[in-house]
Amino acid sequence: GKVHIWDLSRLIHAVNDSSVMAAYVRNQESPRPLYTFSGHANEGFAMDWSPTIPGMLATGDCSKNIHVWKPNETEWHVDQRPFTGHTSSVEDIQWSPNEQSVNINTETKGLFVILFLFL
Repeated sequence: GKVHIWDLSRLIHAVNDSSVMAAYVRNQESPRPLYTFSGHANEGFAMDWSPTIPGMLATGDCSKNIHVWKPNETEWHVDQRPFTGHTSSVEDIQWSPNEQSVNINTETKGLFVILFLFL
């Protein structure tokens, strides 16, 4: 599956300002993703932005895999080797609110997995 990162700030601005919306419609603007990662083996619904490292993202899929996205100057680096350890679909991801390298994940069978990442 694919995961896209979008910058929707102009679209949000258009919703709040009728003149910007008119220009948006008149010019037939269509936002494009800033970055696309195609490395997930299956669809997924789990994702969370790190509250301690701006731009860092974790995404999970129905094939039991988690990928961590690390920002750089212009895009994201996503390690092609996923974190594994789940026995079923990754359903939720939550970063620690105060530890940069820790997140907890849940799966459909109710198992919790705590990842300690070496960043």
